[in-house]
Amino acid sequence: MRRTERLHLQQPYLSACEAIVTEIHPEKGIATDVTVAFAEGGGQISDCGVLTTNDGEQVNFTDVQKGYGRLLLINDFPSIQIDTPVYHKVAPEDLAKFRVGQTIKIAIDTDRRNRLCVSHTGIHLVLMGLERLKTDIYQSIRGCHISTDKARLDFMLDDKFTDEQITEAREYTNQIIKENWEAKTFAHPKEPEAMYWQTGDTVYCCGGTHLPRIGDVGEVTTAKKSLGANMQRVSFTFPKAVFRKELFVT
Repeated sequence: MRRTERLHLQQPYLSACEAIVTEIHPEKGIATDVTVAFAEGGGQISDCGVLTTNDGEQVNFTDVQKGYGRLLLINDFPSIQIDTPVYHKVAPEDLAKFRVGQTIKIAIDTDRRNRLCVSHTGIHLVLMGLERLKTDIYQSIRGCHISTDKARLDFMLDDKFTDEQITEAREYTNQIIKENWEAKTFAHPKEPEAMYWQTGDTVYCCGGTHLPRIGDVGEVTTAKKSLGANMQRVSFTFPKAVFRKELFVT
């Protein structure tokens, strides 16, 4: 197993890097020693982008997945896989364009990443609003999905959110968005791959992609849906989000 260093954890707005091919997998794709690409995880879909070979040929990658590593067990942090290889999925006919030991360039689609940063920041802000109504709601999360234009949280609840509570949470979320608080990510002192996200006094364990300030989320719209006797889904979109190309560097 060869681990991939995920540069985006410490340099979240780096959009391209040079890397060395460490593995060519017939199904998973191209693994490298380092990458700027976010691999699917924590409910967030992956980055897409372009791999450029050292002779200038460009190959699209359409998915990014982590392989197996080792399980991190820290008392104050959720169990996660670390020291994993990261695979960039390319079309089967493009695999022959790569070889182990080859130097390539990895560049992400920054428009897609920017939208994922909005959605992932937004999901935290909505959760902050919901936590004001149910302080232990974080423990009730049973699923989430974060895409480029929307996100959702699934909860197991004996006492589901009412329409009035959803409205109250949304109003709080949109108010703090207007205040444009600073947000940051930082690593656990014992493990650089175990990441936290923080805005104000709120801190969540999270290795996803985010905005440096929450104002660019713009505004959230929310909706709820019953998924069964004790299950409820809260969905949200970001119709007034601001996207900044200048956020990203090469």
